[in-house]
Formats: sequence, C-alpha cells, structure tokens
Amino acid sequence: GCNTSCRVDDCNAEEFDSTYEAIQSVIFDNPVYECTNAACHGTAAAGDLDLRANASFAELVGVPGNFNQIRVVPGAPDESLLYNKISRKTLGFPDDVGAGMPSSFPATVIEDHLQALSLWIRGGSPEDTVVDGTAALLGACLGEPDPLKIPVPDAPPLGQGVQFRQTAWDLPAQFENEICMATYYDLTQTNLVPDEAKIPCPERYQQSKGCFVGDDPIAFGLCEDDSDCKGAQTCQIGKNLISDGECFVWNKSTLFQDPQSHHSILHAYSGRFPVEHPGWTKLTDEQGQEIGQQGWTLKFSDPTNPLQGTPCDPTDIDPNLGYNPNCSGSVQETIACLGFGPPDYSNLLSLIGDEGNAPQLLVSTEPKLEIALPDEVYDILPMRGILVWNSHAFNLPTGDSTMDQYLQLEYAEAAEAQHQSIELFDAGSIFTQKIPPFETREYCRTWTAPLGTHLFRLSSHTHRFGILFRIWAPPNGPCVPVCDADKPVPQALCFAGLPTCSGPRADPPMYTSTEYTDPLQMYFDPPVVHEEEDPADRSYLYCAVYDNGSTPSSPPLKRQATSPPPPLGSIGELIGGGPCDDEETQCTNGPDRGSLCAGDDSLCDSAPGAGDGICDACPVRGGVTTEDEMLILFGNFFCPGGESCEQDPF
Repeated sequence: GCNTSCRVDDCNAEEFDSTYEAIQSVIFDNPVYECTNAACHGTAAAGDLDLRANASFAELVGVPGNFNQIRVVPGAPDESLLYNKISRKTLGFPDDVGAGMPSSFPATVIEDHLQALSLWIRGGSPEDTVVDGTAALLGACLGEPDPLKIPVPDAPPLGQGVQFRQTAWDLPAQFENEICMATYYDLTQTNLVPDEAKIPCPERYQQSKGCFVGDDPIAFGLCEDDSDCKGAQTCQIGKNLISDGECFVWNKSTLFQDPQSHHSILHAYSGRFPVEHPGWTKLTDEQGQEIGQQGWTLKFSDPTNPLQGTPCDPTDIDPNLGYNPNCSGSVQETIACLGFGPPDYSNLLSLIGDEGNAPQLLVSTEPKLEIALPDEVYDILPMRGILVWNSHAFNLPTGDSTMDQYLQLEYAEAAEAQHQSIELFDAGSIFTQKIPPFETREYCRTWTAPLGTHLFRLSSHTHRFGILFRIWAPPNGPCVPVCDADKPVPQALCFAGLPTCSGPRADPPMYTSTEYTDPLQMYFDPPVVHEEEDPADRSYLYCAVYDNGSTPSSPPLKRQATSPPPPLGSIGELIGGGPCDDEETQCTNGPDRGSLCAGDDSLCDSAPGAGDGICDACPVRGGVTTEDEMLILFGNFFCPGGESCEQDPF
C-alpha cells in the first residue's frame, strides 16, 4: 500500500479473502518454489501430501506426517512438520526433519513468507479468516484482521488423561482485559482416573481446621480445637473440597488457548472454602469493589446460545468430563487475581510468584504449550477441587470475540512418581523498568537455584517492548537490576541487600529469545543438578532489552493516547503503568522530537503555528497491560525425593 510518495495508499497487490488463500497462491503455487509441480506435491503428491488448491488444507491441519510430526499443529509452528521442513532450508534448522523444502534447487522460501506461515499457524491455522500481520509479509491485499480462535482440541483417550476447560469470557473488539474465574471439577464421580495414578494428597492439599462463626463461611485462622479460637468462634473442619484427601499424579501438561491471549496462569485452589463461597461469584466494578452477586452461570463461545448467562450448579457433574460443561463463577476483572475468591485465596505477593493457597500449575503466553516432565518427575492435582484461571487477553481486530482455553493432563503411574515438579516463577524485579521515548534500556537480575535443584526447563516473559531476552549459566554473582520504578508497589519490590547487576555478560548466552509472544522453551535432558555450596555457582543471570521506538523497525512507541489504563483503578495505579501524565509527555514528531512538551502539541510543530505537532510520547514503565512491561524468568525444577531444596537466605 506504499505509493511512490511514501504514503500509505489503497493496497495495489493481488487480493485474497483469507490468509490461507494467500499462502496457497504466494507460497504453494509460487512457480519459483515449485511446491505443486507434478513431481512434488502436485499430481505425484510426494509423501502423500497434495498441496494443490482445494486439497492442501485438508491434508495439512492436524494430519500426521513423517518424522513423528503433525503436518500443521494449530498454535504451534515449531511442532508443525510443514513449517519445520521449510525452515530447515530457509534458516538451517531444525536438523531432525530430513531434507528441507522446497526440494528444487536453488529455490528457497524467503524469510517473510516463512514468517507469514508461522503467524498463520500460531493464529490457529484458520482456513477462512485473516491473520494480523500476514498481508505485508505475503505482499498481498487482505481485509481487516479477524479475531483468532484455537480449534477445540480432542480430549486425551480414556485412561490416559483428562481435559479441563475455562469457560468463554467476552473479548469485545479493540479491547484488553485481565480476569480471574473459577471452575469446579470432581473426578471422584467418574472413571476417568485409573487407580494406578491415584495417591494420598500431600500436605498442601490436605483437609484443615479453621475458626468459624456459626455457619458463616468466613474463617479466622487455623486451629486444633476451640481453645485456639476467640469469642463465638468454634474450631471446625473447613468445608474442604478434597475431604477424602485423594489426588492423582500427572507427568505431561498441554495448554491450548486462543491466540489473542497475553498470558494464562492456572492455579489449583488449596484453601478451606467451599464452592458455595460468594468470593467465587461476586460482581465487581472497575475499581475491584464488589457490587453484587452473579452466582455460577453458563458461559458459551456463542453469545446467541439461549442458555447464555443462566444459573448452573457446578456440582452437577457430567461423568464423561468430570465437570459441568460451560459452568463457572463470575468473570472478575483483576490483576494477578488480587481481591479474587474467598479470604484465604489472594494476596499481593501473588504478583511475584508467591503461591499462597493457590499452587500454580503452569504459566503460558503461547496458543499451545506442552510440558513433558522428565522420567520419575510428576505433579499432583486433587481428585476434586477448584481451578482458577487468570487470563489476560487483547482483541485488536474490529470484530467481537471470546477467550477460551483448555488444559490437558496426562497421567503418571504413582509407583514411578519419585520427584514432584516445582514451578520456577522469578519475578522479584517484575516492574523495575522505565524506558524513555526513543530509547532502549536493558535490565538484568539473577535467579539462584536452591541447593539440590534439578533444573529441566527455562523460559521467559516480557511484554511487547521486550525485544531480546538472554540467560547466562552460572557462575554469576547474585545481583538485582537498577530500580527505575517510581510507583509505590514497584518501588516496594526493589529489594535491597544485593549488589546491582553490572549488565549483560560479553560471552554468548545459553538462552536467547526475541519474540515476546512466543518465547523460547529450553529443556535440559538430563536435568542440570546444582549441589554447589557457593550461591554464585547456582546463579543464572538473565537480562531483557526494552525498546521504546528507538528506530523505525522498533516496536511502536508508547503513546499517551493509545495506552489503556491499568485495571482496578487506584490499585492498578499503585502498581504502575498506563498512560503517562501530561507533565511527562514528549514530542512524538517534529524537529523537537523527544523533548518534553507537557501535553502541549504546539511545542512539537514543524514550524511555529503549523499545527501539526503531537505531544503524547510516553516512557515505558513496569505494569500489567501490554503497553507496560515485565521481567520474569519461568521454568521447572525438582528436588530429589519430593523434599524442598535448601533456599539461600537472600
């Protein structure tokens, strides 16, 4: 759409109705690539794959191919044989898929076309819709981008695993939100879990006693008997969801979520309060204040369903599923589930990874995340309980949508389960950033593996300004970043007592990730064992580079006019982020670009009185929206025998 005057004009390339139709024409039917010639994937259909129009989609999406890979896995380019075969020739990796494609010499799919293929797969591999960002990469004219949905995955076969579902929540056009919702399940009413996967629950999921007032479901601390309670309180067994104390073990998790997700954090509630507690179903305003009760209701991806929003009983279990489908508590706008649930659920420390009464099952920023635990490593879930879904998503296209996700757990055998998996969620400097307009900054921090750690996965998380995330293996002296945060909560998280990190190391890192929406998942087989006495020999240095519009190819500049306010009103403002104050705005354009202008557009005019100035460039701060930033290290490890590894004092 760029004309000869360097202005965006009407698109003048070939028009297509969908991204896949453009991929068919620009890649598969391209006479240079020769994918559909008679000897390849045309009439000969090499490898039983026909890539000609009207045949290719049905032969690609979800269809098994060679090398024990699916040809196209919706949401997962790096698991898709088609993408990997083309990448093998274009980029030189991976090296376990045989010869690269296309086979004709010297034809090679250009990187723009490969990237378009990646975006299409990550966007759920749709046949009839437009995936944002693919038009320019394919040199094609496409309509407005559509909201993206992941195909509903098949549940694991009976006896191999179980599937849980977050019910749909509304995601209107050009909208962003972070919510929490609860779903109830009861596998004791099904035959879905084989006996060999069942074990007694560990302490964190065991039944407990609390001080209650009559039948009021509000407890006041733990107790052994009435003498531990005050006044009219009596010591009662909490109406614990897992009163029989039975759990099951699993060793593989797969999360599928719609591609517009920013993150999904899934917790298993381990507190004392029942499914009837009003904390699961309250209605809240934008400030997070309770304004009423909704109860448990049915929620569907199709808003025209006549049962949409009607009451439901979460304990009315479908024995084929283990839960009441589409039944959930209220959708509550919140940050990291602050203020959500009963009184023993949420706390402010959840922002930096403290589990409290909600052990974390997983964190994902990807449409499909599969984590297979090493041999003899397992995790646990009660046979009956509440799952809490902390979902943050945005819908940039102009059409309304919903947000759905699906969790699949595959069973382990209890007799072989020796070491429990532990989530690594290092967010002690999560909100430390402040990046002025048109600049870049890098922040570094260390994570010290507890003594005895067996580390088997590392990953990372930033928001859209994070263009580079790197990790260096030990040794590294424990350190924290420079604290540029200037809001109350981030300031409080700027821990003292450790030296300031001097910056990234000069040697090559062990981990490099450049795409915040699809961060590298690094696995170690065998796990890295840390038994060193010196903490430096167990400390990993991780650094993230943030770019606030420093070059034409940088992520778009943060602007006051387009930055959404953080949720929860005053609480969100304490955390930070959102639109900057007028006093901080800088010229977005003009000869004084980058100069302070305090909300006065005229100070940015190209000439006095020109009236073309824009004064709304903002610094990027730590915060919870996609226009703000985070610094988090993810991963998994285990401690031998299921015992806790020894933590260092700092």
